[in-house]
Amino acid sequence: MKFDWEPSDENIEKITESEAKFIFDHAEKLLKDIVETNALIVNRTTMLITFSVGFMLALIGFLFNRYANTKNIFDEQFIVCLLSMLYVFALCRMLVKNIQGHDYQISGGEPKKIFTDSFFTKDIPKGDRIKYFYINEIVVCQHKINSNLIINNRRWDLFNRSLWRLLYTPIVIICFYLTVKFLTFCVGIIFYYQDPF
Repeated sequence: MKFDWEPSDENIEKITESEAKFIFDHAEKLLKDIVETNALIVNRTTMLITFSVGFMLALIGFLFNRYANTKNIFDEQFIVCLLSMLYVFALCRMLVKNIQGHDYQISGGEPKKIFTDSFFTKDIPKGDRIKYFYINEIVVCQHKINSNLIINNRRWDLFNRSLWRLLYTPIVIICFYLTVKFLTFCVGIIFYYQDPF
């Protein structure tokens, strides 16, 4: 497997077993922290979805109530509410991507990937074997950290964009209202000045 980063041969020769263990321990702590960030992203996204769905249900309730009172789907308030509900639904749909499963790289490794023939060659002295195990796991851990950071950064980006869109919802609703008012006004003028002949 090709990795993004590998230590230089010079540094591999210089490092001691205890230094390799120190680096590996810190890399493993960072990897665990990055994996735990996944839970934080899911919790915050779930709260945002819960709020958005509640707001969407209130809009749907208003839609049914408005239609029951007016029996007119071309009512300005009905149209604005319908557009607002569709906007919030699109926002929720986008947020659901953040709580769906993602392939995280977790700490540790399968024995079959660690206990390989390459570690038992005559090129590696018996006393240095554990050092090379640590070096191998450091490289693998760095690869896992990079992979998980990419996933977390994408998920944080999606969360932040969604949060801002939710905060702008009142402005979007006002824009929907003004657009519907303007279109209603234009349609009214067209019908008012329409020649009956």
